[in-house]
Amino acid sequence: MKMNYSKIFFLCIFSCVSNLPSVYLKSESVNFQSFLGDYKALKDTSDPININTSKVKKVTTPSPFTIHGVFFDIVKVINDGESVRLISPASHSYVTGGVLGDEDEYQFYDKHFLWASDTNEVAGTTVDGQGCPLNDRALFFNKKYKTYKDALGKPDGVVVVVFQINACPDGVTNYLYIPFAYALKKVQNAVSYTFSLLGFAIGWFALIIPYDTTYYAYPGSYVDETGKQYNNIPVIVINHLPDMCMSKKQYANTFGSFKDSAGHPLTKVSPQFPVKGRPILQLQGIKNIDVLF
Repeated sequence: MKMNYSKIFFLCIFSCVSNLPSVYLKSESVNFQSFLGDYKALKDTSDPININTSKVKKVTTPSPFTIHGVFFDIVKVINDGESVRLISPASHSYVTGGVLGDEDEYQFYDKHFLWASDTNEVAGTTVDGQGCPLNDRALFFNKKYKTYKDALGKPDGVVVVVFQINACPDGVTNYLYIPFAYALKKVQNAVSYTFSLLGFAIGWFALIIPYDTTYYAYPGSYVDETGKQYNNIPVIVINHLPDMCMSKKQYANTFGSFKDSAGHPLTKVSPQFPVKGRPILQLQGIKNIDVLF
């Protein structure tokens, strides 16, 4: 197969939203523990929301938010007839730094998706009303706890990282998504599928392709596999990364083709919820992006 490298480079810099302002207030003590401390009284911090950039607090952190990926993991993909979830209980991927601070590492556990029926629609979190057809919502738990269940409910237990994924430009195929798309094809109906995922290190893109390193943080929520919602969960929203797009054909053959338990078309477009006075931080600095699945 002959690759069109010009197309690959183009998709690497394709983004969901425009670059945002980069004038930030300095704060050396920002982390989620101190940030959420005054907002524990909020009983409902449901996601997704719309982030209004005119009302965010712009801050800096001593270190960048860092994503550490792997080349290989055992992953289970589940279509339970109501949603699609990817689980990797023994994953080696983790995040640290930035608004999380530098003391703890947060290990990947699972991700679920919010997706529209096609690439012309928007699902999930938006920034100033602009969004993407696919929200990839990954849960990471603090490694100092034995399991993610032990971490749930702890002030520093878990964090949700939301990746905004758009459609690639017409004619562009993201070859890095082929293994992921193959696994999703196995669960078009209400079944589960376990596979060995070969990951691709993409950190080198950051060295040669400029991209926006803006991200947002706020108290949100996480819904586990039983449907139970946990509130006041730190949520980090990343607008776009160098490789984060799926071709329209890949999207149509995966997220555009899911069926529920009765065989009807399945989409997961959640309504947006009120911000209700929740603080939203706008930060900058993403580094060592080596994870893809």
